[in-house]
Amino acid sequence: MTEKSLSFTYLKDKKILIAHVNESVLDKDKADAVFAISEKELPSQPEHEGFILDVVKVREVSDPALGILMKSMGLVKKAKNYMILVISEDLLQDVMVRHPVLFDYYAVFPSIDEAVVFIDKNR
Repeated sequence: MTEKSLSFTYLKDKKILIAHVNESVLDKDKADAVFAISEKELPSQPEHEGFILDVVKVREVSDPALGILMKSMGLVKKAKNYMILVISEDLLQDVMVRHPVLFDYYAVFPSIDEAVVFIDKNR
């Protein structure tokens, strides 16, 4: 796991920080490493008013990795108390079947553009 497993994009005009998980399979070890990178890198990122977690490249996620995603909620600024998540439809369906309660905490979108609109609308 390298720093390239997680990258950041900052939308300066919107003051939105996007964290991109660049792994196709997210097991516990990879999720722990992504969380560690987040803890290290987030403080050095630009001041932001919105945060999006982009996991659209992830095709498979383990249950322990989902727990680590929940833990990550404490590190970021939420929009209307939701963690903003961009996720593929296939992965969304898989996770919803296994852990429907998870989506009480996440606002889920198929694209970054739609997530940005949600954040703007709820400011």
